[in-house]
Amino acid sequence: MLRHASPFADFRADRGAQPEGHDDIPATIADPEATQPEEWDEEEDGAWEAPQLPNPEFKGPWAPKHIPNPAYKGLWEARPRTPRAEP
Repeated sequence: MLRHASPFADFRADRGAQPEGHDDIPATIADPEATQPEEWDEEEDGAWEAPQLPNPEFKGPWAPKHIPNPAYKGLWEARPRTPRAEP
């Protein structure tokens, strides 16, 4: 089966494509200034994990740009059929 390139391929790539690496940015990061408390016992308390801070690089979940359509008239509804007049 042959597939032809869509004439809208460039349009979609420019306007609605998710940026590269967007999903790789975590919402929170470990506090770089946090240190393990001296009284922490790994055998008793388990592995110590630094508190989490909001990541300033995280911009929220990705969503495509919304382009309003001023010609939109709502959901399409079929007109009821009218009977034809018999000749």
